[in-house]
Amino acid sequence: MSAEKKRDFQIVNHSVPRRDGPAKVTGKAVYVSDVKLPAMAYAKVLRSPYAHAKIVSIDSAKAAARPGVYAVLTSNDLTGLNLYYGHAVKDHPLIAVDKVRYAGEPVAAVVAQDERTAFEALEFIDVKYDELKAVLTPKEALDKGAALLHERTFEAGALRGFEGEVAAGRGSNICQESHLKWGDVEAAFARAAAVVEGEYYFPMAYAYAMEPYVAIAEVSENGVTIYSSAQHPFMVRHDLTTVFKLPVSQIRLIVPFVGGGYGSKSYTKIEPLVAACAWKARRPVKLQLSVEEAMLTTRSDDALTWMRTAVDAHGKIIARQARIYMNTGAYAENSPLVCEKATNRTVGPYSIPNVQIDTYSVYTNTVPASSYRGFGCAQVTMAGESQIDELATKIGKDPYEFRLANVAKPGEEFFPKMRPFDGTLKQDLEIAAKALDWQQTPPKGHGKSIGCSTSDAGAYPLTSTVIRVHADSSVSILTGSTELGQGSHTVIPQIVAEELGVPFEKVRVVASDTAITPYDRSTGASRTTTLMGRAVLEASREAIEQMVRMAAELLHLGVDPQRIHAQVFSHASAGRLRHPMPHVRLDHPRESPSPGYGRRSVAGCLPPSNRYHISMSHPRSTLHPSCQCAHS
Repeated sequence: MSAEKKRDFQIVNHSVPRRDGPAKVTGKAVYVSDVKLPAMAYAKVLRSPYAHAKIVSIDSAKAAARPGVYAVLTSNDLTGLNLYYGHAVKDHPLIAVDKVRYAGEPVAAVVAQDERTAFEALEFIDVKYDELKAVLTPKEALDKGAALLHERTFEAGALRGFEGEVAAGRGSNICQESHLKWGDVEAAFARAAAVVEGEYYFPMAYAYAMEPYVAIAEVSENGVTIYSSAQHPFMVRHDLTTVFKLPVSQIRLIVPFVGGGYGSKSYTKIEPLVAACAWKARRPVKLQLSVEEAMLTTRSDDALTWMRTAVDAHGKIIARQARIYMNTGAYAENSPLVCEKATNRTVGPYSIPNVQIDTYSVYTNTVPASSYRGFGCAQVTMAGESQIDELATKIGKDPYEFRLANVAKPGEEFFPKMRPFDGTLKQDLEIAAKALDWQQTPPKGHGKSIGCSTSDAGAYPLTSTVIRVHADSSVSILTGSTELGQGSHTVIPQIVAEELGVPFEKVRVVASDTAITPYDRSTGASRTTTLMGRAVLEASREAIEQMVRMAAELLHLGVDPQRIHAQVFSHASAGRLRHPMPHVRLDHPRESPSPGYGRRSVAGCLPPSNRYHISMSHPRSTLHPSCQCAHS
């Protein structure tokens, strides 16, 4: 975008103070750990010392008799609830049932008057185990005769993020498998001028957010209310409707400030357990994990990748084949989608005519794996880009020039059944090479490397918002997107203020309360500015259109709706829609509003003034005080 065009914006493309900045730097920001409810109790969790064991018995009588203890929760206490949840595969018990599948799995929880009392009471719970053989790697889990982690069949989750079938629960330790094939791989390798083959391991990693998992639950006759640090509150709500067998309207998720996520706070984590504790104790309950406990809750998938890549005599990549074994851990979490994405992302940004990728997500007796920044990409890009460098060296090509010759071009349909490539990788590589001063030899002891990757979308492009224009020209944005520290609650009001022509300070964000804000599928995959930004942009334009229609109706003017729509959008796209929103100019003076207008059930209206403008600065009490527009 040129500098001249940037100057055309009044608010967007200008630096403004972050909305969450002052509260965070002064310590006034309220996180879940700061929330206190009347009569609130505190929970602590007893965890399994074994990676794989049958639970023979649990004796919690002594713990329950301790002073200050309100309740002890085990799977035996949850009659009437559905113990299993999962957005992809409903295989995850909210607390261990019959056996444990990884060291650190919750076996019991104590609810007490304070955290210390709850923690001390854990020592008085007597659990007897019958230890079973554990499988800790995909290879061990797939060996003939390996112990099964799950003997039951599973129901597929409704929000798994892909259209294919779920492989879990079919009598093996395979949680999910994904396959991709086109062309003739074997023939391509047979005629290749050079081939590179290798095995690569990507290790487990924990997304270290400053704030460990924390949630507060209150269960009453009106339903379940939870304060959580969740990235995806609407998905958590869906899982809780399954656990408590309640309608959506009776589950409420509220997300205040969140202390970082990086994917680790995606989907459901501790919310079902803390809600069950509140249900058992009949009072609000807070469960706040330590960092060590958070690391026993989720991690990224580690992966072992075998890959080979072939090139012809002209330096063209002609084939890639890979087998990837991902360590999913004890429960599916988001690993089925990670498996699907890893398969697609193994191809990389290259136009390769012959491809065969086979990916397996495998249950093991380790901490459940889930999302972590660009899931499925890091695990396979390391292998793929390493082979690009090796191939370039093998055929005597510069790694940068080799990539330039093989990356997909804009508009190229290099991936079957997907849209044409819309990136500009050639230009991106040129920028990177220039920044690295690529042609200059680095000093001794230094090196240079360049690499690239590309991927399909990490989340479904589904989002919605509501824009409310109030009588004093201030604006409220209702959004389900979670502010994780990425600045979206500053960027989104910038877009709305720019489009409506109101001061940035007069736009407020109301966010992440499922009882109030409209549905937003998730906050992740770097989607909020693009998708929610587009939604608030369209809603703002629709609000302008509604205000013009209503002003015309108040004045008894005949206005062509299609003409209004066309003018609003043509002016907006040309960057000319920069008049302050409260004044919508018409061609005729106002007449008296029709009787009963204020009683109409409409999205909103614009109060009249005594001028040739329709102004919001002098509202009349007989009329609806705001204009509301929803867009998804």
